[in-house]
Amino acid sequence: MTSTPLPLALKTLVELLAQTEPVTDNTDVAWNGPYYLAGRRRWASTYFSLYQKTLYASMQLGADRYAFKWPLGAATVEFDRDYRQGEFSNNEALWTKVLGQINPRLRGALREPAAYNRRVARHLPLECRKGEVRRALTWPKEAKPPVPQKTLVKLERALANASSHRRLRSMTAEHYFLAAQVAYDAAFPDLRGSGREKYRMKADGRDGGLLALPARDSAAFRTWFHSRAWAGKHPWEILFGHPHGVMLSPKEHADSRGGWSFLLSVHSGAWYSTAVKMALALAAQGVSFDFLDHAAVLAALRGEDLIEVGPTSQMLCLEELRALRPDALRQVTWEPIPLIVPITEEQRARVALALED
Repeated sequence: MTSTPLPLALKTLVELLAQTEPVTDNTDVAWNGPYYLAGRRRWASTYFSLYQKTLYASMQLGADRYAFKWPLGAATVEFDRDYRQGEFSNNEALWTKVLGQINPRLRGALREPAAYNRRVARHLPLECRKGEVRRALTWPKEAKPPVPQKTLVKLERALANASSHRRLRSMTAEHYFLAAQVAYDAAFPDLRGSGREKYRMKADGRDGGLLALPARDSAAFRTWFHSRAWAGKHPWEILFGHPHGVMLSPKEHADSRGGWSFLLSVHSGAWYSTAVKMALALAAQGVSFDFLDHAAVLAALRGEDLIEVGPTSQMLCLEELRALRPDALRQVTWEPIPLIVPITEEQRARVALALED
């Protein structure tokens, strides 16, 4: 928290934003602001929102994000230190410079909105825009799919019956590690040891007490499982990944069949192919399980889904796509460029209410 002259520029910013149309499909009152030009072909998008009489601001420059919050009328600005930052420090000097560009552009957009929006559309580099393209178009032309089509068809057939396999009457730590071993053996055939030992080598490491449970005590497992003592840990992440890898979670059923089964899920694209091997092995061994969101996994492995193209670190950058598949550039569906236009009467009342709350 620091006391700066920046609030004077922010007061002007809010006055100008209040004259422009906010994002209408957002619960909060929010605006896509003008772009900040950090250099040639380096356009940074800005975004502002009002919540409980506080202005939240962010700027995205390539993969780097800068943000702050400002209680309306306060003498201080709180700069966010959690976002990944690059060449600039997220401080008063940066945002004073940013607002030095943004405020005049907002004034110009309010005077001549059509001319302003045409100028942005004409000059905004594709590298600074966001879009989507079919995943297969990002693969090198000579590359084979990560998993053969016949294997994916086999998996679909196996999954159609896997959830109806006989459930376990009770669950123990031993039962869990035996199921995990089936998955490990399919994915890592050269890995030696028991399921418990392989779990120690490959799992997230935060077992939440699972490894300490008696191997064959179903009552102890059930008590521990329902106590949620493991909440916040990752006992079911049998393969580590970001944000999560492969999860194998036990599930107790309260329906007429009762018993226990498993939930398999994968949250990192790097482990999709591995999860397919695990699912096929579990199904072949008659393990009762559901493969969560498997349709999305299969679509990704077939290259049928859409991936984002854009400047942030979670997206495929345009430069990489251009190098891999220049022919795919024409297939990108780009998001519309946000327009800055004068506010409508309907939205004026909404903005005024947000400023008064």
